[in-house]
Amino acid sequence: YLSDYRTQKQEIDVVDYQDLPWQKFQERYASCAKPVLIRGVPNVDVLQKKWKREQFERRFATLPVEVGDIPYARSLGREGGLKSFAEYRTSRTEYAFVQLHPKQHGGLLNDIPKLGYISNLVEVHTQFYQGRAGTGAPMHLHIDAWNCLVYGEKRWFLMPPFQGAYSAMPIRQWVNELYPSMQVLECTQRAGDILYVPKYWSHAVLNTRESIGIAREFFNPYLS
Repeated sequence: YLSDYRTQKQEIDVVDYQDLPWQKFQERYASCAKPVLIRGVPNVDVLQKKWKREQFERRFATLPVEVGDIPYARSLGREGGLKSFAEYRTSRTEYAFVQLHPKQHGGLLNDIPKLGYISNLVEVHTQFYQGRAGTGAPMHLHIDAWNCLVYGEKRWFLMPPFQGAYSAMPIRQWVNELYPSMQVLECTQRAGDILYVPKYWSHAVLNTRESIGIAREFFNPYLS
């Protein structure tokens, strides 16, 4: 745990999947661009069984991943590059974050089970991430997405549309230098949780525990 950076704040709705049927998710969240943290989503435990540390590292040692101190570091003018997962795992400071392609990442994609109605949302692309405590993503935004944390713990910082901005600053530096003067909504995502982040909501993420999971951007007919 990165204990000094953890928080007790839960400033967005936290709802159990059993209490959030599809129609209710559409009415209260997807149609009005409101984030929600969903717990107890079916079949996340299936992925947890498949992605236990030693088993994952054995199966996916040659998996190509983009690494850097922030996701997609090279596209933002920072040092980064492509490595195999085995090469990346020797680093203590880099964050692996990669868009998955069927030819390169077919085995990993095939591991992902149907996650209730979340999997019915029309996919644009799926991303994989893995990083030690202290890594994460700086403030950024994109279309609608959901993030499934398979293992670990993540502290989220969210800002409504037109209030946030892109940043290329590593997340711990951002938390130390810029966060104290900003007004953000916060929540903690734990293993098994899925967070829905609506279109144009700026967000930054700090891994307060070593984390691994997937994120999927999708078309939201209410906000297109």
